[in-house]
Amino acid sequence: MSIECYCEPSVGEVCPVWLETWHKARKPHLCVECGEPIKVGDRYQRTFSVFEGGVTIYKTCEFCAHEWDRVFREMDME
Repeated sequence: MSIECYCEPSVGEVCPVWLETWHKARKPHLCVECGEPIKVGDRYQRTFSVFEGGVTIYKTCEFCAHEWDRVFREMDME
């Protein structure tokens, strides 16, 4: 699936690869959004993307991932 990357400097560019999956942490991570720890056993969203030839993997805590979903839903309502 391709989506528009709103967080990249060249807003509106399409990512050829964008994959969001949910995982249960087997080791500690840090949330890319809030910087808080994702503890062992916590659910988190892993985002894998390819943009302009570069591969990026983001790990987002469950709270922040749901907040982004809410924000995008509200943007669609306007």
